[in-house]
Parts: sequence; C-alpha cells; structure tokens
Amino acid sequence: MKNILFLIVLVFAIPSKAQSVEITPIYGYTFSGESNYYSNFSLDIKDGDSFGGILSIEMAPQVYVEFMYQTTNAQMQFKEFAYPTERYDSRFDHYQLGSLHEFSSDDIRPFLKASLGASYYRILNSNSFNDSSWEFSGSIGGGVKIFFNERIGLRLQTNLILPMRWSGGGVYCGPYGCSGGTSFHVPLVHWEVSGGLIVKMGD
Repeated sequence: MKNILFLIVLVFAIPSKAQSVEITPIYGYTFSGESNYYSNFSLDIKDGDSFGGILSIEMAPQVYVEFMYQTTNAQMQFKEFAYPTERYDSRFDHYQLGSLHEFSSDDIRPFLKASLGASYYRILNSNSFNDSSWEFSGSIGGGVKIFFNERIGLRLQTNLILPMRWSGGGVYCGPYGCSGGTSFHVPLVHWEVSGGLIVKMGD
C-alpha cells in the first residue's frame, strides 16, 4: 500500500515540462541464480513470480525518467559443502530510478533502459540468523511498447537486476598527491521477464 501511495505522490509532483506520463502495472517471472559466499558456502535462490509497477515521465521526445518497484516471492536454500539446508520463504523488493529511450514514435516502440537503486531481501520464516538486508543495485533491460490507441498500450520487457556488494576501498597518498577508489561485485543476477498494460496521460 505504501508503494502505491508513493506512486500517486510522484504523479502529482511531475514537473510542468513533462510531455506525458505512463503508469504500467507489471507481472512476470524472475529467474535467479546461486551466489557463492565462501569456498564451501553458497546461497541458491529459486525462481518465482514477480509483480509491481512502473511510473514513466516523458521529459523529451522518446526519453523517459522511470521509477520502478518490483517484488518477488521465492524460496532460498543455503548450501554448505554442497549439502543443502531446508528451504526458506523469502521476498525481494527492488526500487529503481533510471531512464528509458524509445527508438520509434510509431505504435510499436522498441526501447532500452537502465537504472540504479536499492534492493531489500527478507527471509520470512527463520529466526536463527539475520533475516533482512539492503543492497545497492542496478538494472539494464529492453523491450517493446505496443500501443493500441493514444492512451492504452502493452509493455513487454526483459530486465537484469544486479545487486552490488561493496568489496573494498582505500586511499593512497604519495609525494605526488593522493588517490582513492572503491570496488563492488555482483553476488547474483536476477533475470526478469514481464509485461503490463500501459495507461498514458498527457500529450
């Protein structure tokens, strides 16, 4: 409910220069993989249904700013020395802000998209360990919009959601100045295939 209210607030907070707004409820399926944490310990995340919504604000012809919320219900299983433990019910919430570029203004519009945000992982039926975690994440994807008229269309897309974990960082200073950096790694990849009905408002 809080996520729906947030989308409504965004609609009414759209800047006046926005040309049009698209609201798209989405439903699909997410394929997840296995993450190796240590040499003898891994986490296997099962595939599951996903749903959510996308708010797209057209800021220039065929260029959109997008907010996406997506949630997936799936099971996860820990493995130590290749021996699996029991399965745990889990839920993953992804919050992404990014941009989308269309390659046509006709009724059929291929697009590419990219975004950054955060992902929230929760285990629902275990009290034996830390059962929630926030992770920095990004996504890249593409698809097609098919418009039946000026206001209604169909959005089909595929999307890679990439949680990123901080690996390390540091600062080095020498006789010629200082430099520093940080590094991230992607512990697992979520591949989402989804679709939804577009409702378009504005010009």
